[in-house]
Amino acid sequence: PPSEWLLAMFSTLARASRQLSPTSYGTPSAGQFLKQFEGGMITRSAFPGIEDVAVLTLDNPEKKNAMTGKMMCELRENIREIAQSATNLRALIIRGASGNFSAGADLDFVRKTASYGDGYVLSRFMADTLWEMSSLPMPVIAVLERNCLGGAAELAMAADIRVASTNARMAFVHSRMGISPGFGSVRFLMDVVGRSQAIELLSTGELMDTKRMKELRLLNKVFDDENDLLDYMKKFARNSARAVRASKSVVRDAVDRKGWEDRRKGEQHVFLQLWGNKDHRDALSAEKKKNSI
Repeated sequence: PPSEWLLAMFSTLARASRQLSPTSYGTPSAGQFLKQFEGGMITRSAFPGIEDVAVLTLDNPEKKNAMTGKMMCELRENIREIAQSATNLRALIIRGASGNFSAGADLDFVRKTASYGDGYVLSRFMADTLWEMSSLPMPVIAVLERNCLGGAAELAMAADIRVASTNARMAFVHSRMGISPGFGSVRFLMDVVGRSQAIELLSTGELMDTKRMKELRLLNKVFDDENDLLDYMKKFARNSARAVRASKSVVRDAVDRKGWEDRRKGEQHVFLQLWGNKDHRDALSAEKKKNSI
């Protein structure tokens, strides 16, 4: 009935203005809000066979490691702990459990946060998280296997290096869902593929295999199995942790932080115009993300 629809709409608007307005944003309150969307976890371990290489694993196998609000919070918590304490790490690996990187954001979580206020918190929290990850002193390496879609592709772009198994595929499926990227990843994508290719990939939602990703310089290596990946990671153990970190530092010094902030805010502005709109809600209802790839 119309009255129930109006009540739901006003309830959503009230929640947005009360908790999630841009003027009231704070990391602790944003974390508390996101943590209520449970499911999955982020685990931390050592990479087998190499000292001083850590692994953060997206673990939500029932949903192809799709990210929930809880997982986003745990990702940020782990990144901050590593930044503050892991002084001897040579590298950090981001990967998914059970041979699958991630299908992006959990659709149940997305449906529950498809409003301007919720979208603002989600966008800002994850953009800050990806910036903090990219700012870690050690190289961050995304290990892509099977699906790397939507928000997961944004996460992968914030890594310094991407490697992939032969069965990996990647797509910025946002346009298929009636939205645009909102985690601050466009700057990273443009740095790698350039303006023209970035527009094409974002507009079309192209599903890329490893050959296409290599062609666009999105990958440093395609590996056959875990032994092949281990051989690749051994390259980062040949030199001292200090030298490896210095190598990343001299590259990062060329990045203009203020310029990145301006681009992030512009990306977020566009994202918020689309998040929760009719096209987005229609796509969620039809589950186009699942059925079209």
